[in-house]
Amino acid sequence: MADGNDEIPKIQAAIDTKDTVALDAAIKRAVKSGCDAQEIAEAKRALFQLQKEKREEAKKAKEVKEVVKVLSDAIAGDDVEALRGALARAKSVGMDSTSTAHADSRLVELEDVVKKDVIQCALDDAQYAISQEDVDSATLALEEATAEGAEPDDLAPLESALVELRQRLDPEGEARKKRLEARKSKDQSGKKWNFSGKSANSPVCDRFREHEEELEKRRMLAFRGRGKFRGNDRIKVMRGRTE
Repeated sequence: MADGNDEIPKIQAAIDTKDTVALDAAIKRAVKSGCDAQEIAEAKRALFQLQKEKREEAKKAKEVKEVVKVLSDAIAGDDVEALRGALARAKSVGMDSTSTAHADSRLVELEDVVKKDVIQCALDDAQYAISQEDVDSATLALEEATAEGAEPDDLAPLESALVELRQRLDPEGEARKKRLEARKSKDQSGKKWNFSGKSANSPVCDRFREHEEELEKRRMLAFRGRGKFRGNDRIKVMRGRTE
């Protein structure tokens, strides 16, 4: 009868090569030949772990195969969300950037097409709203087109038409809006104001400031003095009446 320990090198060789079939056969022979129980237990644990890894690898390979199929179909289609989802799934299963490069470039193309469609739709909505004299809807549509990145040349004629519509429907409101915008731009330009209340583009002379401050102080003292004297006159009059 063969010594059970003769199977130990064969067990180790099967573990090193991850050959589950050879390892299973070596364990069975070792049990029959009376190999050490501890050696057999360790071999069985190794076999269980290898079998588990193989199952996981087979499952992952199957999933990758499915993902590749879904990704290929999404690339051939024109659904941005489907392609974006397929790409995310592909990266989650471990596909590298080289394998997904075509899908990435296709996604950029589709997103650009969708963006252009959104911009054109917003421009068309603005044009229709202006034709219907709907200022609010036209304004919202132009804001959306601007936010999506519409070209200035495409926005300019619609913006001009909207301004003309506002001037025709509400000339006072449009004039008020222009005054507010002009005032804001003037405030943001950093211009200062002197004591006369007039805007000054050049720096105000310090002597002029001191003169203005001195005059203001004298005016305040004069007003206070008048109030004080009037108060004394009233007291004298009241006293004369009581006497």
